[in-house]
Amino acid sequence: MGNPQSASGLTHQYWGFDVSYLLLLGAIFFTIFPVTFNTSLRLTEASRGELMLATMPLWSVLLGRAAKRERLSTHQMCGVLLTFAGVGVVLAERGLTFVGKSLSLAGDALILVTALCGAVYGVLAKRMLTRYNALTVTAYTMMFGTLAAGFRRYPFFPLVIFNHIPYDELNHSNSCAILTFNP
Repeated sequence: MGNPQSASGLTHQYWGFDVSYLLLLGAIFFTIFPVTFNTSLRLTEASRGELMLATMPLWSVLLGRAAKRERLSTHQMCGVLLTFAGVGVVLAERGLTFVGKSLSLAGDALILVTALCGAVYGVLAKRMLTRYNALTVTAYTMMFGTLAAGFRRYPFFPLVIFNHIPYDELNHSNSCAILTFNP
């Protein structure tokens, strides 16, 4: 028999840990990821950025391996290293150039941070996905990431509340739809 889940989709037994973990996931993927992505594309060329962003699955493999959750054969590790080398060769071919007043290297670094954020989210989200369905995890991480982004931009953002919905009626299918702004 599995863990009993509340109407919100989160298990009461793990409520505090799960909420803080989902808050972390939301901040990583729905706050830091878009900010670093958009900022990086202002500083570097889109083609370079997309090439580096395409390394996200490789970072996921390496992070999963480092966390001892994934086993890689020698051939797989060689493939990962060769892929990184190929990306490095393509990027080095163009060298470091100035785009406007900013060094494109800063944009390159930010897009790598973006790719790492996506990879970290993918590796860390596995823990929640073993406990909850994907829709519940996504809904809560989106909500928490939106709240985290709002704190950064708008000081009044804590006024975002669930509009008088009783706890028992709150579930993963309506949790994102009922966010309202109350001035």
